[in-house]
Amino acid sequence: MQVAVLAPAILALTALAYSDTTRWLTVLAGAVAGAAAAASRWRIPLAAGLTVVGATTMLIAYAATTGHPEKLATQRQAIPAALLLIVIAAAATATVGTTATVLAPRGALPAILGPVTGVLAGAAAQTVSVTYLHDGLPTSSYLNPVLHLNTSAVLLLVGGSALGGLGLAQQFAARRAERRHAEQIRREAADAERDRLARPIHDGVLQVLALVQRHGSELGGSGAQLAELAGAQEIALRNLLTGRTAQPRTADADLGSALSVLASASIEVAAPAGPVMLPAVTVTELTAAVHAALDNVRRHAGAGTHVWILLEDEGNGVRVSVRDNGAGFAPDRLTEAAENGRLGVAQSMRGRITDLGGDTTIHSRPGEGTEVEFWVPRR
Repeated sequence: MQVAVLAPAILALTALAYSDTTRWLTVLAGAVAGAAAAASRWRIPLAAGLTVVGATTMLIAYAATTGHPEKLATQRQAIPAALLLIVIAAAATATVGTTATVLAPRGALPAILGPVTGVLAGAAAQTVSVTYLHDGLPTSSYLNPVLHLNTSAVLLLVGGSALGGLGLAQQFAARRAERRHAEQIRREAADAERDRLARPIHDGVLQVLALVQRHGSELGGSGAQLAELAGAQEIALRNLLTGRTAQPRTADADLGSALSVLASASIEVAAPAGPVMLPAVTVTELTAAVHAALDNVRRHAGAGTHVWILLEDEGNGVRVSVRDNGAGFAPDRLTEAAENGRLGVAQSMRGRITDLGGDTTIHSRPGEGTEVEFWVPRR
């Protein structure tokens, strides 16, 4: 940017040499405009826009003087020179202010950078001058850089492009920081909720499960099985509260076989003759949802209720229907249960199937039994 603005600054200041007041007021006006752009929330696009305006102004001046921009200085063209000075001062100030605002907080803008680049800019201006020769030799004049105003315009456009790249990098960094912050907030909220739930569960549910596990086998009959189930549930609940989860199982399992073991005198199971293979975790969750439906039948359908379980393989998914001839219930019963904190249907049934990407449909009327239908995609 310093190399780019050096030539037009020499040209404009020379054209306005007859009036120091006009020169410095013009520079001040451009600097104020550039500082205002650098202080704006749109600093990067404004600074880049000013560089484009500055480059355009230089190219117009070069073309208007038929390739001899030094005429603005030798003929004392005050108004074009003043406009040129305002534009390049604004572009340079906006660029410096914008770059410092973005890079300084990251420790990437040492104080020595300004003087060092100033020296480099002076050397670069001389280098640009000697690349254009007259009769094989560079023209000996302090206006040498002015002769190549179009080169300064190109360099100014390069500076504007660099500002655009800086803006994109800043946007990417800001979005990445926002995502990290949101993820941190989510984790902290999950940890806080887990800790809040862990205290009452540890003082109540886990102690009860541990007690059943220790003394269940002493009850005789199905007590041993009850103790085993209590132990498994205690481990699962502790893992949930501490944030540890089992690794997903990737092997396939036969859903038909898993449902067939549920058959009894009061439960009929109908499944395809061949195996219905699904991921093991899908079979486990779907079977658990069917267990939850059967538990509801045992608790609410009434004595002597008969249950029919039907498994259908639909190619892109499977459908499992659990129908009974029990007492049934009113349509608003599920809503009332959820409001009262009884979440068996919402979590043990609907929640499991939703996590698998499927749907749960429940049809029931008082005295007409209940039908629960689960549909789960195959993959």
